[in-house]
Amino acid sequence: MDDRSPRSASAKIVAFPPAARTDRAEAQSGHIDAMQEVLVAIDTAIKEAEWSPDHQDQLAICDEQAFRKRFGLAVNRTQRRQIIELKHDADLTDMEVRILKNQRELGFS
Repeated sequence: MDDRSPRSASAKIVAFPPAARTDRAEAQSGHIDAMQEVLVAIDTAIKEAEWSPDHQDQLAICDEQAFRKRFGLAVNRTQRRQIIELKHDADLTDMEVRILKNQRELGFS
């Protein structure tokens, strides 16, 4: 019989002391907190990135050329803000906003 088998008399079950379990739980909690902080930082970086939809919308509101390039319209800042709000409220794509603009120009409004 192998002395290392679980059935041998020399095999022992070692239990972690309660303090070790508490330390392990605290360490896991610390890892979870750190992961949540990383996820928040990633989310913030994405929202602030130049290619993010939020950034593109703010750029279109503030910059007439960016808005004109994106939607094909030359309007003032108030109107740009209203169009972006409409886009979000009606869940429109940029292309759909362009289509609405073209229909209006053709007299289909």
